[in-house]
Amino acid sequence: METSSATNQRATGLLLVISLIVAIAFPVYNLAFLYPSFDELLKNNTEDEALRVANYLSSMLPVTLGKINKNDISEGFIKNLQTMQVEFKIIELKIYAPDGEVLYSSDAEDIGDVNKNTYFQQIVAKGQKYTKVVPKETKSLENKIIKLDVVETYIPVMKDNRFVGAFEIYYDITQKKALLSSLVSRSSIMVIILSIIFMAMSLYSGPHCQDHFLVDLRYSPLRGYLVC
Repeated sequence: METSSATNQRATGLLLVISLIVAIAFPVYNLAFLYPSFDELLKNNTEDEALRVANYLSSMLPVTLGKINKNDISEGFIKNLQTMQVEFKIIELKIYAPDGEVLYSSDAEDIGDVNKNTYFQQIVAKGQKYTKVVPKETKSLENKIIKLDVVETYIPVMKDNRFVGAFEIYYDITQKKALLSSLVSRSSIMVIILSIIFMAMSLYSGPHCQDHFLVDLRYSPLRGYLVC
C-alpha cells in the first residue's frame, strides 16, 4: 500500500494535470470555436444591415426598361447615396445592372466595369445575397487589396420575381473585430493566469490542505486514480 506521502504526491500531480489541461484547452476552444462564432455573428449582423440599406435604396430607385439602367440613377438619388454612405459608415457602394456592369460606384474608376465572377452570375443574379468577410491586407471578391477589415455584401434587386440589378456594399468592421479579438484574448489570458495560480497553490500548499483534499477523495470516483 502506498504511503500517505506518495498518495499526496499523486493528488498534487492530478491537480497539476487538470490545471494544465484547462490552461491549454480553454484558449484552444476560444481560437477554434468561440472566435469563429463571433466572426460569423458579426458577418450576419452586418449582412442584415446591408440588406436593410439596399431595400431602402431600391425602394427609391425607379426601375425603367425592366432593369436598373444609368437613367434611373439621378443626381438626387446619388446625393441620397452619399448621405447614407456617411450615416451608415459604408466605405464603398456600387449599383450593378443585371449583366454585371457597374452603373454607379463611390469609386468613380469602377464605373463601366463588368463583374463576370461566378458568384455574381450564379448566386447574386439568381436572387440570392452573397457576403464575405475580407481581412485587412487581403484581396476582396473583386481582387482588390483591402486596407481594412470589411464585410463585402451583394444584395440582388428583384422586381416581380425578376433580377433587375444589385447593390454591393462594403462595411468597415475593423474596430468591431478588434474589440472581439481583444475580448477573446483577455478571457484566454485570464484562464491561463488562474490555472497558473491554481498550480502554484497545489505545489506549495501544506500537507494539512492536501490531507483535507484526500479525505474528500476517499468517497469520490477519483479514488481509484489516487490510491492503488
